Amino acid sequence: MADTDQHPICAHRVLESTFGPVSVWMEAPAPEGDDDDDCCRHHIKGPRTDA
Repeated sequence: MADTDQHPICAHRVLESTFGPVSVWMEAPAPEGDDDDDCCRHHIKGPRTDA
């Protein structure tokens, strides 16, 4: 989670996979852009991914 413009984490789960645990975080909804849409940023980190 290298983004410095982070919003509060509203959900975090650790899931088990064949390759090991995978952590999933979801940030609280926040306005995105100039329209009325909100965005929920998410982060996934595990043995085969880091997005």
